Amino acid sequence: MKEIKLVYKPVSWLGISRRVTGLHPENWNEVTAAQLIAVASSYQLKISPHKFLSVMTGIRPGILRKLDDFQHFNLLHLIEFVNDNKPFHEFILKSVELEGKTFYGSLPQLRKVTFGQFIFADSYFNQFSEHSLPEDLNKFLASLYTPISGRFKQSYIDKYYPCFEKLGADSKEAILINYMLVKQWLSVKYPLLFVSEMEDKETASQKKKTNHDPMGWVKVLETLVGDDISNHKKYTCLPLHNVLRFLTRKIKESAKHK
Repeated sequence: MKEIKLVYKPVSWLGISRRVTGLHPENWNEVTAAQLIAVASSYQLKISPHKFLSVMTGIRPGILRKLDDFQHFNLLHLIEFVNDNKPFHEFILKSVELEGKTFYGSLPQLRKVTFGQFIFADSYFNQFSEHSLPEDLNKFLASLYTPISGRFKQSYIDKYYPCFEKLGADSKEAILINYMLVKQWLSVKYPLLFVSEMEDKETASQKKKTNHDPMGWVKVLETLVGDDISNHKKYTCLPLHNVLRFLTRKIKESAKHK
């Protein structure tokens, strides 16, 4: 966090000036849960500029209203990183409280996330991105946030997704934004598997066959399992990164043979 020092006039027509200090995040790693929700609200134009800056800096809205346009511009410039889909490897909303129960997000770098959990979360995310159905969004959230930290069961989705209907729209949007940052991080870590916003259209369109096909990861699982149906659960319980490293190796081997 970086300190801000501002000079403002409590009454514009008087010569008296006051000083105020605040703190602002310099990157996603320093953003708090409340600030991420404020960012989500600003994306949807549901928060005033003064309220947004207040949450991001800790300076009272009443003081921010007394600043001039140039000062407002400079404050927004300090936190302009929130408009960039930069890679980030963890969930800022560590947990959410719903109907008296706590649901926990995944650990940093998707540790303890299984391939099966990722299949459900990413597939529902892609379906929601394509069709904007609330049920897909709630199932995405139920795939991502579990009642026991670091433990996922497929049965959790149907059991708990109705709970996520109660989660505020701004919190849902915040988690969606966060997940997109995580997907960008995955695109850096596994560039042969995930689409990066920086890629050219031809390369990106090839990868989107897996990443944006709602059944894409299911098809990958079917390819891995083949006729070994009895061990289907074994494959879904594998750590996500083990599978992604394996797929990356297979793609490289295939490219060599071509």
